[in-house]
Amino acid sequence: PPPTNIPSSLSTDQSARDSSILSFLRQRLGDSCNEVGKILLAEVKRIVEMPFAQSESADNSDRFKATGPLLLSARFWFSESLRHFEASNDLRNVALLHCNLSQCKKLRANASVALPKLIEGDSKGGSHAEICLQQAADHLQRAHERLGDRDVDPLTWDMVSTELAATLLVLGVRRRQSLLGRATTPVIMQALRLNPGSERGIVEPIEQAIKIYTELGNGHQAAAAQYQLALYYSRVWTCQRDENKTREKLSAAFKSFGAAHQYFFSAMRGNEPTFVILSLDFAGLFSGVSGQKESAEKALRCCIDTCDAFSSDAIYAASQRQKSR
Repeated sequence: PPPTNIPSSLSTDQSARDSSILSFLRQRLGDSCNEVGKILLAEVKRIVEMPFAQSESADNSDRFKATGPLLLSARFWFSESLRHFEASNDLRNVALLHCNLSQCKKLRANASVALPKLIEGDSKGGSHAEICLQQAADHLQRAHERLGDRDVDPLTWDMVSTELAATLLVLGVRRRQSLLGRATTPVIMQALRLNPGSERGIVEPIEQAIKIYTELGNGHQAAAAQYQLALYYSRVWTCQRDENKTREKLSAAFKSFGAAHQYFFSAMRGNEPTFVILSLDFAGLFSGVSGQKESAEKALRCCIDTCDAFSSDAIYAASQRQKSR
């Protein structure tokens, strides 16, 4: 018969060893599932990023049809991996798995992926691409929640933050383009249809992206996000229903344009095309404020600021960068 007088301390030690072994096995199983998912995801990316000329061939057309099943398979294996890492309380890998699942959602937003589109035209969710991008952002926010604090793993936290900021910025820009179009001139009819919820859907993701990039010390991307926010305000300030709202939107446009212009003016080298386009848009905003002599002067000054972007030094530096590619 089995012994009945085993000391409780030995029983506790055995239980702890068993738990440790089980946790180790779960982590190894999670690693394996994650690797399978990464292989499948890499294949989807390779097909989607294929040059258009190559994608037109019959063989590659069949490959595009495989992107849907491949992406769903990748998501399945990432979800399995996430389940095992959650069970073993491996916070770093849980965060990384949410990043991988976010990549799946971003790829599903791509029109080339052979999967049925999600419901479009839903005022709460938006278009197929917007729904996918929001789900991608949700995964990245859950990654932050699981880590809890940056001090737990600063490197992983910052990597997740960078992905989250980029996703939020793209989401805000997509929503702006969906509601207001891609042009930069002010609009009336489209903007009048914007309700407070639609405006928050555009502004809040971009503002969150600015905040994250600022905390990360990424001045370039923070300025780029400010520029995108300025484009929104510069299009809607002319069609507000009262003077206070008009002044509020115009002030916000000047503030965001000013922040973006200040950065790119001081970091013009290598960013000349962006700075020139930004300066012309900024000048257009000044020109749109009628009845003020100072506005016309400031618009002209914005144009003059671009002179250095066309200097011989800038042209030479651009040619050198082109040669090094």
